[in-house]
Amino acid sequence: MQKKWAKQTGFTIVELLIVIVVIGILAAITIVAFSGAQQRARDAQRQQNLKELAGFISLNNVDNNTFITTGGGAGNGQGWVNGGNPTIPKVLFDAGYLPNATSIRDPRCLGSELSGCSGYLKVNCGSPATRSILMARLESRPTGQAAPAALTGCDNTSYWSTYQMNYYVEIN
Repeated sequence: MQKKWAKQTGFTIVELLIVIVVIGILAAITIVAFSGAQQRARDAQRQQNLKELAGFISLNNVDNNTFITTGGGAGNGQGWVNGGNPTIPKVLFDAGYLPNATSIRDPRCLGSELSGCSGYLKVNCGSPATRSILMARLESRPTGQAAPAALTGCDNTSYWSTYQMNYYVEIN
């Protein structure tokens, strides 16, 4: 007596493997695209932060008829914007220009995530200062470029190459 095998429905191993591979490829493409979107978002935030900071520093300069000469990593209004004691945002906050002394920070320098954190740098140009420049490192732009002509005559132009900066805003 011969048994009749009922026709079984379902997927074969080969079909399942093909589906898994296709899903893996799509996931990899999505992760790469999402990573690029995150970088562009952080870069947009950096650019906005520098524009805002430049505006607040410019207001301070006009109202006080002088450039910021305190704060920053070097203590003389230059260096890391959020370095030193007081920081440049703290100086602006105390003077009433900035609503929050910690509101302008590199997106990678928030909380405990400090990997890749470069922050912002400020340099003065001329002695006494006649203008200032803010610098940042954008993730979506190449680094290692020569310092722009706008940095000619500025103190600490080595910041540009030392910290691989690739974006700047001039403070008017």
